[in-house]
Amino acid sequence: MSLEESARIVRLKIGDKGLHDAGLAGEVKRAMRVAMARAGADYSNLRILLTAMRQDVLTLEHLVSAVQEAPAVCILKGARDRMGLAVLDLSLICAIVEHVTTAKIAPNLPARRRPTPTDMALCAGFLDRFLTSLDRELSEVSQAPAISGFRFRDALTDAASIELSLVNDLYQFYRVAVGFDGSERMGEIVLAFQVTNALVGVQTQKPRDWETDWRLQVDHVPVLIQGVMHKVSMPLAMVAALAPGDLIDIPKEQVSRVAVLGANGKQVGLAKLGRQGEHRALRIVQTGHGADKPGLPDDVFRNPDLSQPPINASGSLSPDDGGVPEPVSARQEDI
Repeated sequence: MSLEESARIVRLKIGDKGLHDAGLAGEVKRAMRVAMARAGADYSNLRILLTAMRQDVLTLEHLVSAVQEAPAVCILKGARDRMGLAVLDLSLICAIVEHVTTAKIAPNLPARRRPTPTDMALCAGFLDRFLTSLDRELSEVSQAPAISGFRFRDALTDAASIELSLVNDLYQFYRVAVGFDGSERMGEIVLAFQVTNALVGVQTQKPRDWETDWRLQVDHVPVLIQGVMHKVSMPLAMVAALAPGDLIDIPKEQVSRVAVLGANGKQVGLAKLGRQGEHRALRIVQTGHGADKPGLPDDVFRNPDLSQPPINASGSLSPDDGGVPEPVSARQEDI
């Protein structure tokens, strides 16, 4: 899978919120242009111009693929232990070093070489000035992406060490092309800032709606409920002596006080027995924590029978046309 295809899939998964809005991209580009120019002027009076910017959201795997040919990598550290990186190409590194040491930039591209620790130390000073200025510019951007607060932490001379230094997460990715006033030389800087899934897109003051997230996960889980008219506790000898035709009395008030039990056997509501079409059904008359107060006492539920199928309590319910016999009792075969 190509880098462009991977970035497209990641953007689809996170909904392309905020970060890829055309108007916001223009604001971020303006902030980076001002920050880049100010950092060059403050650091060594280097007139550096942002000429183009491309942005994406990448996984760590594809971020490493995008910078694996880099001569050196600067690791960044942000707020809340977030990580990032900055990769300067050799042309930009040498332009900064040349201007700091000789106050000018050579007209020709530098010979291919590996940056030295001194080169990286000089570039670290430029980077921190750029990132500080970027924070200032982004503070004036409404709904700015979460890329503020990062600073230089360390330099890696081996791009293969990136995976060991960064967290496996999503990264807001910027590829920035720059030019130098008075020179035909061009350079490039790559920036990546770690964002968690909750932060992908734009920064907002609205807190995350944890209740909604929770309900999206659990509201569709099937739950077994049972309607219980009455439960009886009796000695084992009496149970063993039961025979067809024997009666077990049910208190009359329990006919209109059917307990609705949840999957854990706890009472979650009260219902009345009735009929819906050709089927027996229950009409829920009370729910919530207060439902157990007018319900059946706990000592009646010492031997719950959870083998019965769930009661159909949906739809409208008409009164029980057949009525309830006055001597309320149950035969053994009905139990």
